[in-house]
Amino acid sequence: MGTMELPWKQQIRRELKRRDKVQMGNYRSLVESHTRLLEKQDEKLKELVKDEQACNHNVTQDISNWGSSQDPEKLREEIGMLLQRLDNIERVHEHLLAHVMEEKVKEAERMNQNNITAERYRQLKERLFQIRAQRARARVIPAMLASHKCTI
Repeated sequence: MGTMELPWKQQIRRELKRRDKVQMGNYRSLVESHTRLLEKQDEKLKELVKDEQACNHNVTQDISNWGSSQDPEKLREEIGMLLQRLDNIERVHEHLLAHVMEEKVKEAERMNQNNITAERYRQLKERLFQIRAQRARARVIPAMLASHKCTI
């Protein structure tokens, strides 16, 4: 047949292109919402990191000021404040670690679901191709038999 395609092949090609456009439209909104969610998570994580950095800066400042005090009572007071700040920093750090772990678990779940969906899509696409090929053969074979009938 050369460069000319059969009409049924052209129809299948058009249908596949149309279907791909429709399905990409469905997934596009999912990808956009997923991207927005990740951006919000990044913003929250940056806020938590800023809080931790501010605490670290305060502790560093307090440590540098600590050596200038000579009064033992004042030193005990400063040590108590430093211990409190250290405790706060440890809580923030633990919170950040827990948050990061939660996000990693959620990301893994999303990736797993995405892989499952992609595999299901691939299977359905393959099955659709098989069905269409069977239907095309079912139409071609009777036509071929009809054109090759022997007359006695």
